[in-house]
Amino acid sequence: MSIDELWATILKQSSPSTAVSSSKTVVFLGDSLCGKRTLLSKFCGQDGEIYRGHGLGYDYLPVKSKDDDDLGQLSIYSIDAAAPLRAQIKAALPNKSTLEDSIIVIAVDLSKPWLVLECLAKWIKEVKEHKDQWLELSGGERNDMADNFQKKWLKAGQFEELPEGALSDNLGVEIVVVGLKSDALQGVLNDEGMTEKHADLLQFQLRKKCLEIGASLIYASVKEPRTVETLKAYVLKRLYDVESDILQARGVSREALFIPIGWESEKRVNLLQEGAGLPDEIPIPQQKIYNFEQEIEPEDEQKSLQRVAEILEQAASKNPTAAAAMTKSRLNSSASASPGGAQLPRPSAAGLNASISGSPGGKMGAMPSPGSGQHSERMLADFFNQLLLKKGPAGAANSPKPGTPGAAAKK
Repeated sequence: MSIDELWATILKQSSPSTAVSSSKTVVFLGDSLCGKRTLLSKFCGQDGEIYRGHGLGYDYLPVKSKDDDDLGQLSIYSIDAAAPLRAQIKAALPNKSTLEDSIIVIAVDLSKPWLVLECLAKWIKEVKEHKDQWLELSGGERNDMADNFQKKWLKAGQFEELPEGALSDNLGVEIVVVGLKSDALQGVLNDEGMTEKHADLLQFQLRKKCLEIGASLIYASVKEPRTVETLKAYVLKRLYDVESDILQARGVSREALFIPIGWESEKRVNLLQEGAGLPDEIPIPQQKIYNFEQEIEPEDEQKSLQRVAEILEQAASKNPTAAAAMTKSRLNSSASASPGGAQLPRPSAAGLNASISGSPGGKMGAMPSPGSGQHSERMLADFFNQLLLKKGPAGAANSPKPGTPGAAAKK
């Protein structure tokens, strides 16, 4: 054998282990704030602050075999739910061949269990529309994709024919449904007055839907690193056939559930209904109503005085003695609350006597006796009415000083 033939033989034998596989893609779908970005950072092995951009996100992951051979570079796309979806999905999955060589990860938020099925149905609809309308695949191409995926599913589960209920809604695309924040699920249910049976109901509904579309199901939490590692190892196994020893199915766990492709069956799903049975639904919690204190607007000073004067006049007509005491109390409080802290003058016997003697109606020689309650009330009411005519601090300066005879007569 010549040297050239020897080298050709060596290269031919080594090429399967060193050749770079064709490009593979994983696309992450999910609603905003469902935990998708945090999952992506852990999936790619990134530490530190999470980058939160807008629009289509892209990253990559070098893939190596157990023998440390380079198998290729996994393209990772993240679809932003707050941006136009059509352009993003079309950029990530531009044609039929890319779609067949990809895995679509649909992330749902388990901390809001009443919205999980709605979210899943929304993204399944987007995948269907992309395949049927945006890529404009013919009926024959869609049937080929469905047949190829059915063969994958049967091979993974080592079935000769499809079990009952499996692939009743065959999309022709491999999907992994990831329930995020699984560690918070039971706490949320307890806070809303629900039980473990509601968690079982959610798992039953998810597993039933995943069986229909042939999807895998994983519960993941960034607080449980093995759950994220399970997702990563499973994606690499499905796309690059990289072996891993952490891919055993876990069908009884509430926080680390793992249902791989081809493992599920209706019999296993129905085990969740045994015993006391499941609730009919996961109720939507009622929106909490917060009571805010009503803001109190201050009343205009003149309007307040007018209102108090009317109250005093009504009281005077019914009980003159009690009204006189009320007038004195109101007058003292109004004077202490006047603008700038200025004290309004208080009537004295001399001042009231001078005011009355200088009135146009006639002359009175002396202050009524203390025993005359009605006269005393009338004098206080007259003085209070004079306060209503004063506006601002300027009026207070022109008011008669207590104890100054004849001050009320000078105008």
